[in-house]
Amino acid sequence: MERPLLKLSTDFVFKKIFAYDSEILADLLNAVLDLPPGEIISELVVLNPEIPKDHMNSKTSLLDIRATTKEGVQFIVEMQAFPQKSFIKRAIFYWAQAFSKQLDSGQGYGFLERCYSVNFLDFNTFSENPNYLSHFLLLNTEDPSVQLTDLIDVTFIEIKKFPVQTRPIELKNNLETWIYLFAHCEDLTEEDMRTIIDKNPITKKAFDKLTHISADDKLREEYDAHMRWQISQKLEFNEATKAGREEGLKEGLEKGREEGREEGREEGRERVALLMLKEGTALELIAKLTELSLARIQELKATLK
Repeated sequence: MERPLLKLSTDFVFKKIFAYDSEILADLLNAVLDLPPGEIISELVVLNPEIPKDHMNSKTSLLDIRATTKEGVQFIVEMQAFPQKSFIKRAIFYWAQAFSKQLDSGQGYGFLERCYSVNFLDFNTFSENPNYLSHFLLLNTEDPSVQLTDLIDVTFIEIKKFPVQTRPIELKNNLETWIYLFAHCEDLTEEDMRTIIDKNPITKKAFDKLTHISADDKLREEYDAHMRWQISQKLEFNEATKAGREEGLKEGLEKGREEGREEGREEGRERVALLMLKEGTALELIAKLTELSLARIQELKATLK
């Protein structure tokens, strides 16, 4: 019996596929970045193809892919399945690290090359944006056609925002083909695979590698261990979120009670004020004794009429 394919949207499988074949990685990046003809990526060297031994117990960016062209343009590519509140800050931090490491001691700033950060997320980050692709540059806020520099380029792809009802035959371009694979690779039919390969022949190499990894007992064991760890992390994350909500609810209830007590005190003072008004007590004296404003006393007096 053929074993089901592993999820391509896990960092472990993603790196196994894309870090060991620069042709597949280049096709993916070309699809995401939609570069002009003169900048299309033809060759890449992956700088960190190895997977650290302690990857199963780490949620840090140890399974990212760092690659460079022969011209020195750098790419940080990551698949992230674990939701993180500070992921955007972390992505910028890792970009800054890679960018600053370009220079050797004594080199001038003119040697700095463009550095891309490409982040595939299996969770939603930009709730206000319905699009699954978010691309960020340094632009002039007064005139977005003016770019400060092309050295920084950061992209986020939110896989879960890709329309779930899309069928392989409806995929319009290479980017949609790859996103569809990340979202559905473990439950594709043979007909689906043939359709996708017809649209983008490079995906056959990814399918072949994924099939090999999925059939390898040792790799599958590593994958299962990594998935168990991720599930435990998600549970901890959910529990922490739930605890925070409960604490917030508790504080909210207490605040509500206090506000209720204050409202009750306010109503009591107004009832006293109404009784004093009926007795003909001077407005200034009522305001002083009840601590209500003179304007409020006058409003209450108007209701008696």
